[in-house]
Parts: sequence; structure tokens; C-alpha cells
Amino acid sequence: MSTRFAHVLFVILALVFSAASAQETATVIGTIDATLDGEAMTWYQIEITTPEGTASASTWSNIAMTLHNISLQGFVEPSYALDGALAISVSLMDGLPEGCPCTYADFEASVLYLSSGSMFSDLYTSDEEGGAVTVVIDVFEPIGDGVYRVEGSFEATLVYVESMTAGADPDDSIEIVGDFVVERLPEEPLAY
Repeated sequence: MSTRFAHVLFVILALVFSAASAQETATVIGTIDATLDGEAMTWYQIEITTPEGTASASTWSNIAMTLHNISLQGFVEPSYALDGALAISVSLMDGLPEGCPCTYADFEASVLYLSSGSMFSDLYTSDEEGGAVTVVIDVFEPIGDGVYRVEGSFEATLVYVESMTAGADPDDSIEIVGDFVVERLPEEPLAY
């Protein structure tokens, strides 16, 4: 299992725990519109206000020096529910995107679809053998201190993973093609 895949699972898990304590209504900050295995779908990128501040499902982070990560997480309804959740992740080796359009492929990007809501089984990912992904960021513009507006598109072949122990089935895959818009992509504060 790839490091990026594990990171996306960790972020989703953290959001689930923070959402469990939140009593506020989610605010939609963007959408992911795509055709998944022939079916048109929309996922909502959201943020909520908690007693500790605003928590966003879609963020960017500075991992180390020029190493950054962009994580876009969408939910079938505008709430933190993992059933049918979609995550798009881009790892950036040379800083945040500039002069876009910027294209990222297999080793830089990944897509994860939680078909049954489980983070450990019955899911599809581009990170396994037989998977592929291309993400194009068309717009990455600052709108505030550490906050960006992002637009782009993606396409991926997602491979089925029955469970973490059983591994992936490269003969069972689905296609996804779509675009995304995030009106407010904040920096994720990393705790070391």
C-alpha cells in the first residue's frame, strides 16, 4: 500500500473524529463533479465550525520545505459521511502550483473512492497495480493569507481493494473523469 494512500486514510479518519464532536452545519466550499463508472455524480467539499475553529475537509499543507500536499475530499451529501466519499490528492515536490495549467500523474497524484464507506475494505484507488491518474490544476490563485481558489480536472482508473489483507484486484477497475472547484482551500496546520 502506498504512503500517499495511507496519508489520505489518515486525513479522512482525523476528519471523522473531528466531525463527531461538531454540532454545526457544514458549509459547502466547493464541488467535485464527475462521471464514475458511467454515472454522473457530485461530491461536496465542506468545512464546519467547531469550538476549536474552522475545520475543512479540503486543504493544502507544507510537509517540509518545498514538499506540499493538496487534498480535496468530497462527500455525497454536504456532511462528513464516508459512504461514497471521494479524495483527490496531489503531492508537490517543488512548492505550490504556479503558472498553471499544471499536470500531475501517477506518482504525484492519487484518487480514492470509498464505495461502501469503509476506509479498510471495499474501496477503489488509483495507487494500486493497474490504476492510473492524471490531475490538471487550471487555477491556483491566492484569495487570502494561506488560502487559495482552485479549479481543475482529473481522470483515473481506480482498482478495487477488497481488504487491506486481501490486497487489490487489478482485474476489477472503474473509470472516473471529472472536474473540481474549491472556492476556499485553506492550509492544514500540521502538528509535529
